[in-house]
Amino acid sequence: MNLRHVLLLGVCSTAALDESILLGRADREAPHCRKVKAAVAVVSTSENCTSPIAFCSTGTVSAGGMLNGAFAGTVLALAPAAGLPAFVPAATVSFVANHAIETPRGTLSMVGTGIFDTARGVFAEADPITGGTGVFAGATGTLWLTGTSPDGGATFAGDVTGEVCVADDGRRAAELRIKNS
Repeated sequence: MNLRHVLLLGVCSTAALDESILLGRADREAPHCRKVKAAVAVVSTSENCTSPIAFCSTGTVSAGGMLNGAFAGTVLALAPAAGLPAFVPAATVSFVANHAIETPRGTLSMVGTGIFDTARGVFAEADPITGGTGVFAGATGTLWLTGTSPDGGATFAGDVTGEVCVADDGRRAAELRIKNS
């Protein structure tokens, strides 16, 4: 075998190695990610609401395997015209809110940013995951919430899609595989 073949074999072998070996991480520490799809249904409430603008929500997440549980939201701020009054109708508001989904296995925490078109009764938001408890401790990923509010914001119903990633310490990833199967 000549030097060129030895070098080519070395390059191919290195390229085939798992990144956890190259980066010095054990496989059990690599994130374990799951695509999720669920339904969400919430009602606006002012009971026990800590929102600075008195806009909270409570409800359920269902048909989502590991995400099935109680949903809670606290709106932190609203901006009319989605913050762009020269371009967007005043009936479309942008918002930022703290969200949590409490499941039997732990709580998933997110901070959502979105828009709500009150004239059409539709909303969309991106909810980057900020952590959690139980199997969701240290979770990352992003959830997308989209749906309708036929009554001007008294109730909201829609879909939750996205990805939830947890550190694979063996226990948490196994629990997610069991619960999401």
